[in-house]
Amino acid sequence: MKIISNDPIKPVAELSFRGTGINSEMRVNPSSVDFGDVLLNSSASPVNVEIRNIGDGTLLVYNIEFGAGSSKDFSLINLPKNYPVRLKYNESVTFGVTFKPTTLGVKNGAIIISSSDAENLSLNIPLVGNGSNCDADHADCDEDPSNGCEVDLRSDINNCGVCKLVCNPVNANALCENKKCKIESCKGTFNDCDKDVSNGCESDSLTDNLNCGECKKICGDRSMCKSGSCVCDTGYLNCDNDFASNGCEVDKNNDPAHCGDCQTNCGQNSVCNSGFCGCQQDYKDCDLKLDTGCEVNIKTNPNNCGDCNIKCGANAICDNYQCKCNSGYGNCNGDWFDGCEKYLMFDKNNCGECKKVCPNPPNSSSSCDMGQCKYVCLSGYRDCDGLIDNGCESLSNSDPNNCGTCGNKCGANMECVEGICKCKAGFADCNPGVDGCETNLTNDSNNCGACNNKCNNNAYCNNSACVCNTHYANCDTDWGNGCEIYLPSDVYNCGSCYKNCFALPNVASATCSNYLCQIGDCNTHTANCDSNVNNGCEINHNSYANACGTFVNAGELCGDDGTPTLGPFEGNGSKWFKFKVKECDSGVFADKLAALVSLDVPNAPQDYELVVYWACGTTGTSFPQGAGIDEAIMVTREDTQCWPSNCDDAFDVYVEVKYIGGGTNQCNKWYLTITSNEGWY
Repeated sequence: MKIISNDPIKPVAELSFRGTGINSEMRVNPSSVDFGDVLLNSSASPVNVEIRNIGDGTLLVYNIEFGAGSSKDFSLINLPKNYPVRLKYNESVTFGVTFKPTTLGVKNGAIIISSSDAENLSLNIPLVGNGSNCDADHADCDEDPSNGCEVDLRSDINNCGVCKLVCNPVNANALCENKKCKIESCKGTFNDCDKDVSNGCESDSLTDNLNCGECKKICGDRSMCKSGSCVCDTGYLNCDNDFASNGCEVDKNNDPAHCGDCQTNCGQNSVCNSGFCGCQQDYKDCDLKLDTGCEVNIKTNPNNCGDCNIKCGANAICDNYQCKCNSGYGNCNGDWFDGCEKYLMFDKNNCGECKKVCPNPPNSSSSCDMGQCKYVCLSGYRDCDGLIDNGCESLSNSDPNNCGTCGNKCGANMECVEGICKCKAGFADCNPGVDGCETNLTNDSNNCGACNNKCNNNAYCNNSACVCNTHYANCDTDWGNGCEIYLPSDVYNCGSCYKNCFALPNVASATCSNYLCQIGDCNTHTANCDSNVNNGCEINHNSYANACGTFVNAGELCGDDGTPTLGPFEGNGSKWFKFKVKECDSGVFADKLAALVSLDVPNAPQDYELVVYWACGTTGTSFPQGAGIDEAIMVTREDTQCWPSNCDDAFDVYVEVKYIGGGTNQCNKWYLTITSNEGWY
C-alpha cells in the first residue's frame, strides 16, 4: 500500500501486508443410511457416521440432531459429550444411528449436522427403514397376510434382494444368488465383457469392434468386426497380424512395401498405385525382377538409354534419355551398337570430326593432335629450313650438331641417339651448362651412380655404387652419414649389422672383439658351458630340466646281488630321476634290498643337494653337504620271508638333484651314480 502526503522528507510511504487464507471443509460418510427391512421390535445393526475435516482451517461441529418429522424408531448413539467439537485438518469424530421399528411400513427421517463449514452450515443425512413381519431374507411382496412372507429374497429372480426387483439382464440367462442378480450365461453370440449385470451381456461377439469373437479382442484402426472376426476396411491390410494396437496398418493401394498384398514389395525407385507396382519418373524395371524394383534410370543409364535395352556402346554416355559421345569421340558409322568407335583427337582420318582426313608432306607423316591436323617428320628427319613444301629435308637422328632439332649441338661426353642428346654411358651433367656431361658417375664419390649422390664417411664409389671401406658397414641404410658402423668392435653390430651381443640369452655384460661377441658376465644362476657364444649363457643351474611327475627314467637294478650299476648321469642344473630296486635272489633268506645313490660334484663351486623320495609328494631324505663335497644316500628295504612261497619286494625310488646356489658363470657338471647292494647287507 502507498501513502502519499505533503511530507517534504518522505512524501511517499509504502506498507507491506501478508496473510494466509484458510478454510474448513466437512466430509460426512455415509451421506445417507438405508436399514432395509427390519422385523418389528428388532434393532438393526448400528450404522457409524464419520465427520472429517478435509480443509486447512479448524472445523467446529455445533450440534448433531434429528430433523423435524423424523420417525421415533430411529435413535442416535455415541454422540459427542461437549459442543462445539473442534476438528483440525484430517481429524474426525464418529457417532452411530440405529433403527427399531414398532409398526409395519416404511419409516423416514434425517440427521441434521450444524458446523462452521461455510458451504455446508447445516448438512442433511437422509434415513430410511422398513418395519416388517419378515426376516431379512424373506418378504411379503404381494402384501397378502394370508400367505405370509412368501418370497425368498435370496433367490427369487422377480424379487431379488427387495420386492419387485426383477433380475432380467439383457441378452442373458440370469439367476438371483444371495440377493444379488447374476448372469448365469449369455444368450446366442453375446458376451458379458464388462462384468456389469446392469447392462447384461452387452457385447455381440459378431459385431463388437472392442470384443470381436471374444472379450477384449480389439479390432483397431481401419478394421471392423464381422461374424466374430476382425476384417480390414476396403483397401487396407493387417500385415503384422496385430489388430489391437495398429489395426489394418497398410494401405495396399499406395504402400510400395506392401503393394496389393502383404508380400509384394515394389523395391527401389518404385511407387504403388491402386495396388499395382509402378516406376517413378525416369526409372524402369528392365530386369523384370520385382525384388530389384525399378533398378534403371533410363535418363542416364548407358545400357538402357531412354528405354530398356537401348545401349549407347563404348565411349558414350546417356544424357537426358539420349546417347551422346564422350568428349573427343565420334559415332562415325552412325551405329550406337559399337558406341562412339572413333577417337577424334588423334585419328588422322577423322580428325576433330568424322571423315576429316589429314594429308602427308615429303619425309613426314601427318597426325591428328587434339583434333587438329599436324605434320611430323619421319624418324631421323627434321624440317630445318622451315619450308613445309619440301617436307622434312634434314636427317638429324644421329647428328650431334642437329640432334633431334635443327641447330641443337650436343656437348662434351654426349652423343645423339635417335635425335636426343644423351650422356655417354657412365657420365652425367651434374652442373647443367655448356660443358656437357662433365661428371664420371662410376667413380665420383660425390656423384656416385647419380648426380649429388654422396657416399660420405668411410665409403667410396665403385662402378656407380657406394661401397663401404673395409671393416665398416651402412647399418641404417642412410648414405647421408656414410658407413657409420665399425663392425670389429661395435657391441650392437658385432661382425654384421644388428647383431647385438647384449641380446644373447641370459647375458649380463658383453663386448665385441674382432667381429665376434665376447661374453663378460652371465645372469645369476646361468653359465656359458658349451663355449658357443651364439646361444649366450645357455645353462640355468636353478632351472629344473623336468619335475617329479616328468622324471628321467634311470632304469632298474638288483637290490640283493649287486647288479647292475645305473649311470653315471650328468647335468648342470636341477633334475629328477626315478629308478626301480628289484629282487633278483628269490631265496627265502635273501639279503635286504638296497641301493646307494651317489652325487659327485668334482671341482665344482656350485652347491647341489641330493634328496631321495619313496613317492612323489612325500617328504624326502637328504644329507646336505657344502659346495664341492660329494653326497650319498643308502635306500633299503627288508627282503620279506614268504614261506613256503616267494615274494617280490621290488620298490621305486625318486631322486632329486637340487641346485642350492653358488658358482655363477661356472660350468662344472655333477655326476649321479646308483649302485646296487654289493654285500652291505
